[in-house]
Parts: sequence; structure tokens; C-alpha cells
Amino acid sequence: MRIGMILLGLLIFLTAGAQRVIPKGVTPKNNGSPQVEPKSLYHIADFQGRWQEVSRKGPGGKHIIFSDTLQLWFTGANVYSKDASSMRMSMMYEAELPGSDWLIIGTDGYRVKSLSQNVLILEDEQYLRTFRKMQKFYYELVGKDSVVQDEPGIPLHANTSALLGKWVVYKSVAPPGLADAQTALINSIELRKIEDSVTAVGSISYRLRGARITDSATLNIEGRGIRIKSPSLHIKYDIFKADGVEFIFGNQPGIVFYAKKFAD
Repeated sequence: MRIGMILLGLLIFLTAGAQRVIPKGVTPKNNGSPQVEPKSLYHIADFQGRWQEVSRKGPGGKHIIFSDTLQLWFTGANVYSKDASSMRMSMMYEAELPGSDWLIIGTDGYRVKSLSQNVLILEDEQYLRTFRKMQKFYYELVGKDSVVQDEPGIPLHANTSALLGKWVVYKSVAPPGLADAQTALINSIELRKIEDSVTAVGSISYRLRGARITDSATLNIEGRGIRIKSPSLHIKYDIFKADGVEFIFGNQPGIVFYAKKFAD
């Protein structure tokens, strides 16, 4: 009877251990001997505020073109996590600092590679992600009085230097009937490298016929317009504003896009 009770207790112990959830990116410990978890190098207070992913690198430090920008909002002991390319609700988790340079958000584990007042660099199993501190996320500005809604006027001349960086479209406007399923709906444009005063290379993210597409792209400034060339898109827009803070482009009559700068 006593042996049976011991075996039952051992079975319960092993089952509980097998059901333990290990966050992605965290290497399970060897349970053979007790280990003391090193003290965390950071405090939850160090992460407070809004962080927007602005750069992503893969193996070998290769820059990755992406549209599923990760947004993290630390408030107290909690963190809201949101994929900026989707319309899903933000998920709230309790932020954990289990030891050393580890940050746990839900079932995702990250190593904190660097943390300063305005820049946070996290590494997971796949990517090295760079975040920038934000006062507001772009979706919080849409429709708010704090956003100046410039009306497009006469197209103007612009220089590629004014368009360097990443631009996220927060509003698009078109007269009824002038935008349909064949119209490319721009989500973001990123210019990473200037080749000369009229040419830059980067990437573009847009929706077309219900599909989300992210392509590498070359952008040429042509007079008062910009021509975008990618593997699946070749289109020209007029430029109505390009002051380094806001970028307004499109066609009249037609669709006009309003974009804010979120990364240099």
C-alpha cells in the first residue's frame, strides 16, 4: 500500500512538470540540480511607456522588410501588445523579468540587448527588433484634433531627403466611386537609402484586391510627383506635402493618402 502511494505521488509530480508552460525563446532549465536564477539587470519601471518597432533584422544581421509592426505599451506592471498591421484588440499581459536580461510578455520571451531612454532592442528566436519610444501610437491620433488635417492643394516639388524614413498612413480619402478593389491602398512607405536627390530605395506595404503585400521598392521624384516601382506595383502620385513630419500624396480626383513619420 505504501509503495502504491509513493508511485502515485511520483506520477503526479512528473505530470505537473510536463504541463509547465515554457515561454517561446526561453531555454528550459536542467532540473537535475537546484539553480539560482541571476537577478534581473532591469526593472519594470525602465520600460514604462509606448514602444513602436521600427527595425527588424534576421540571421546574419540582414534587414527584414515587415508590415506587422509590434507595439508594446508598458503601464505599471502590465504591458499591452499589438500587431499594428492588424485590427485585433491589444492583448494585456503582466510583464515579467525572470532574471538577467530576460523579458517575458505572455508566452513570448525576449532578451534585452539594449535599453536607453528612447531606444529598446529585443531579441527573440527569429529576429532582432529595434523599438523607438513614442508619445502616441499612430492609431491614437486618427480623428483627433491634435492631427492637423491639411487639405491637398497644388502639387509641389520635393526632395528625397524630406522623405527618408518610415511613413505610416493614418488616413486615406477618395470621392465616392473613385476607389475600388483594383485601387492599391497604401499602408506604409519606408525609404532607407538615398541614391541621389531624386531616387531612393526602400519598401512599400499596401492592400490590393483584399491581399496585404509588402515589397521592396524604388521611388523616384519626378517634378511634383513620386513614382513607385516594386515587383507588383508601378504607380505615380502627386505630392501635396513633404515637410519631414507629414507626407501627403495621391491623385486628384482620386485617392489621397495622409502619412506620419514614425522612424528615421
